[in-house]
Amino acid sequence: MELERTLLELYRFGKPVVFSAANGWRVSVDLNVNATGAKFEVTSDHGFATPTLAANQCLERVHQILSGIRDGLTALENLA
Repeated sequence: MELERTLLELYRFGKPVVFSAANGWRVSVDLNVNATGAKFEVTSDHGFATPTLAANQCLERVHQILSGIRDGLTALENLA
């Protein structure tokens, strides 16, 4: 059930994909971007023992990126 929740959370931001390989699991998400010709992909590391662990890391990275963008915009607003 945890994997389903994490994938649904990732789906809020874009299109998640779960990969299985001989060395383990990986999850990526193509984030929704409104700019023509732009693509923004976030991935987990390769080789996780379970898809849930890979999805959790991918979601953590999405949150880190969005937090960094939000902080950067706040800093720019404070300069104005």
